[in-house]
Amino acid sequence: MSFLSELVRQKNELSHTTTRVSTPGGHVFCEEREENGYSTCQLRETVPGFVVDDKPDLVVADVLPGLLMGSQDVAADLNALKENSITHILNVGHASTIQYPGISYTQVQLLDLPETDLLRSLPQCLALIDGVREQGGTVFVHCNAGVSRSAAVTIAYVMQDQLIGFQEAYSRLKKLRPAIQPNVGFINQLKLYEKELGM
Repeated sequence: MSFLSELVRQKNELSHTTTRVSTPGGHVFCEEREENGYSTCQLRETVPGFVVDDKPDLVVADVLPGLLMGSQDVAADLNALKENSITHILNVGHASTIQYPGISYTQVQLLDLPETDLLRSLPQCLALIDGVREQGGTVFVHCNAGVSRSAAVTIAYVMQDQLIGFQEAYSRLKKLRPAIQPNVGFINQLKLYEKELGM
């Protein structure tokens, strides 16, 4: 028996299968194998091309008097903003959120990538936080999930305000918001910042 005839024989013995395919646009198709190839049929189903977050993260870490941090869900929730007396929002994420009257908004776009130059953006972020606190306001620092970018900026602020090293500032914030986890590049830069502060 030749290799080709063996291949054809095994192909004919394959069991019938249907494969579900989801496109990034949310359309779901099924692919079915037929003897002369594949036929595709579109199902009457459309789902988002991303994971839907239907449980808002409204946990606010009360870091220092006048300094709070968390996820963008808080920044989009007027009740949460009022309950926490938030006067200013510092968004270090990439997407803009709803803006409510009476609240001052600043965006410093950082990508959550290890190679992003966090140290370059710190002076602007830390000066803003200082200014709000000196005026008796309350600033809420957020990114998208409140895990990496906003955590890194908040840790840097705590380091310079409390004159403590990276590990202690990280541990303090981790107790307040266990979900935090700055990416490895941010951690390395915060350790460099620790040296700049003379720790």
